Amino acid sequence: MSSTPLFDAIARRSAQSGAAPSSPIATPARNAAPTTIAPSASTAPAVRLDAPAGLSVPSADLAAVHGPATSVPSSPLAVVPADLVEMIDGIPASLRASLAREHVVCQEQLPLVEAVVDAVTRAVVDAVAIEVERIVASGVVRG
Repeated sequence: MSSTPLFDAIARRSAQSGAAPSSPIATPARNAAPTTIAPSASTAPAVRLDAPAGLSVPSADLAAVHGPATSVPSSPLAVVPADLVEMIDGIPASLRASLAREHVVCQEQLPLVEAVVDAVTRAVVDAVAIEVERIVASGVVRG
C-alpha cells in the first residue's frame, strides 16, 4: 500500500474491479451506488443538466420523451430539483460561517472528533477515487 489515502482507495477499487467475480462482492455503505428516488409532485421545478461532451442528446421536449412528470429520466439526461441545486450552491457559504466559529472540545471528546475526521476523510478520498476512475473511463472532466 502507498503512503497516501487517495492512492490506497484507488488501489482498493482497482483490485475490486480487476477480476470479474462470479458472485457479487459486498461493498461498504460508503462505496455503494446512490439510490434513485422518484420525484414527487410537490418538489420544486427541476433543472436540466446537459449530457457530457461527445454524447448526442435529442432536443425533444423532456416530458414527451420520458412520459409523465413522475417518471425518472434515464442517462444521459439528468433532472435535478432546483431546491437541491440551491442547497448544494449554498454549501460554501455555510462552511465559511461554520469555520468562523470555535468549539471547545473536552479531552473525553477527542476520540469522537478523530473518528468523525477520519470518516469524512475516507468519504472524500473515496469520492475523489470514484471521480478519477470515471474521468479515466469516459475521458470527460465535468466543469
